[in-house]
Amino acid sequence: AGGGLGNIETRDYAWRLVERKGKEGSEEIMEQVRTWLTGSDALLIFIGHDTDDDESENRYDEIGLLLNEIIDLNPDSNSVTKPIALLLTKWDQKGEIKGTPEEEETKAKEYLHSEPAFASIVNVLEQMGDQVKIFPVSAFGANREGELPPAEGPQPFNLHRPLVWAAEATDQMLVEHVQREVNAHVGKHRWWNKYRPAIKGYSALVRDAAINKGPHYDQIQSQLKPLKRRLLWRQLKTGTLAILLFLAA
Repeated sequence: AGGGLGNIETRDYAWRLVERKGKEGSEEIMEQVRTWLTGSDALLIFIGHDTDDDESENRYDEIGLLLNEIIDLNPDSNSVTKPIALLLTKWDQKGEIKGTPEEEETKAKEYLHSEPAFASIVNVLEQMGDQVKIFPVSAFGANREGELPPAEGPQPFNLHRPLVWAAEATDQMLVEHVQREVNAHVGKHRWWNKYRPAIKGYSALVRDAAINKGPHYDQIQSQLKPLKRRLLWRQLKTGTLAILLFLAA
């Protein structure tokens, strides 16, 4: 898992904060949640799938509303850059879990497309880009018996993968964001490269985002080392030139 796993802050919000408000069913997202959506690095949305419940269709429509809000808050407004994991909970209730996590994910996508109640969610998901992933999960796993796990205890299915994926995808998102900023500071198109802010950006990923091991950390170091060498080389050249000018004067 990425280094960012050691530096996670979570927020859990009651669903009433994103329910439609008022008698007319206005599609208002509370400002508290909107602020959280803007400031968070990754989102995990838990979705039940009791399509027989009278209120289920309203709840699923509100999830579609929430996803649309996320798109609107994105600078691009065409797709999303932050990782979003949709967790289909109690997956064991949809039949015996026989496949690998990848095979069950394919089944979960097919299930979403087959249920009219999820139409509002599927329509939004298809325009959100590659940073959205679906995870079928089950606390009981494949060994569920009736409404209870067996006496020896449950064997959960796929519970850790969404967290690991979200952490790794967040690390990659943060690295790519800094790379775009660095490209604005250094490059062949600039007559004077700003090495210090570029180095500061990468260093902040290690210090503040806790990306201090794994492939993303190696990626950061591979970018940092040449920047530091170039800054040192320029300092040596400008220092030597200053000395020569001083002696000449």
